[in-house]
Amino acid sequence: MTNVPPEGSTVRGAGRRGTAAASNRHSTESFDRHRTRVTRHELTLAAVLLVCAYLALTAIWAALGFLVIGPLADSRVGAVDHDVTNWLVEHRTPMLDNLSSLGTMFADTWVKVIATAVIAAIMLVGWRSWREPLLVCAALILEAAVFITVTWIVGRPRPDVVALDEVSVDTSFPSGHAAAAAAYCAIAIVIFERTRNVWLRTITVVVAVALPLIVGSCRMYRGVHYLTDVIAGIVLGVACVVAVYAIVRRCFQQTASESHRSESRDHRPDPP
Repeated sequence: MTNVPPEGSTVRGAGRRGTAAASNRHSTESFDRHRTRVTRHELTLAAVLLVCAYLALTAIWAALGFLVIGPLADSRVGAVDHDVTNWLVEHRTPMLDNLSSLGTMFADTWVKVIATAVIAAIMLVGWRSWREPLLVCAALILEAAVFITVTWIVGRPRPDVVALDEVSVDTSFPSGHAAAAAAYCAIAIVIFERTRNVWLRTITVVVAVALPLIVGSCRMYRGVHYLTDVIAGIVLGVACVVAVYAIVRRCFQQTASESHRSESRDHRPDPP
């Protein structure tokens, strides 16, 4: 004969489980509310690491710049720089002039500032998390700071050809437009962490790779940068994104609710 527990004990057991679940939810919500307030230690550590990243990247790219304008200037590297620039100038056409002007616009200062602000605002509202906007904005700010400092230190002259753009700065290394375009790859990192949609991931990666190549090629075509300027700019933009990503993950951990949502998405069965 099967022993059936009294009805009251079942109710009491369910009540204890419900109370425990409610207590766990309350603890999680309290933890989330606490974690939305960034501590002074986290901010200080992040600021120190950002300054260290700025100094390290500036030193590395300044050294590369002096190498390009020094020992490598009369080498095969310098010859390729001039050959590529002259070849592009010789093959200019009115249609390519217009297309190259459009291609460089994606990394113009006013465009990247507006685009970054809009993208960061969408991320903030859509995901209610400030880590993703911080990654995108801080990467672009770090890139701009390093670029401005390095181009002032190195002082490489622009290519000695007829330029199609009026530039406010006469120095060429590295390409700030190419660096800014490469810094947009921070958006690709965010997309990969926030969604499993294959098409969205693919499109983001294609844009992240194609944009700096298009911008860099257009800047060379318009006679304002050498090939080495563009390469150095693209690598700088990517390096800034990697540095900021590491700093954000090191200093600002995910909240419990964000981690739970991410795990829920990862374990959610794919639709038939």
